[in-house]
Amino acid sequence: IKHYGGVENSDYPKVQEVVNQFIAGTLDKITAGAKKAASDATDRAVIGGVVKSNAGTSVDATSVNALVKGIKEIVDLVIKEGNGQADKITPVDYDKKKIDKLFGATTDAAQGAEDKHVAAAASASIGVV
Repeated sequence: IKHYGGVENSDYPKVQEVVNQFIAGTLDKITAGAKKAASDATDRAVIGGVVKSNAGTSVDATSVNALVKGIKEIVDLVIKEGNGQADKITPVDYDKKKIDKLFGATTDAAQGAEDKHVAAAASASIGVV
């Protein structure tokens, strides 16, 4: 049992166990994806060397499929489990609410200013992704 600020927290062991399981599970998924991506990549040729020497040959479908599946597992983990807020808000709607509060946009003229800001914010959000 941990004490924070003089207060005993009897839930600490339960919370710690859940957090540890989550972290271990997440790392296991990333490791599995990385192993799958590397599993059939047996050729030791460096991509840059193949291009420079013009020594490219036909593509090994098994190797490419393993790489794609492994990367997909990692990306799915990040997208689906990475940020709980991503599923709860839409950036444009969120920005509109914030802008309304900031400028009190109720007229058509003010609405135009809001739309310009929302468009800029949406563009910036897309750039981040």
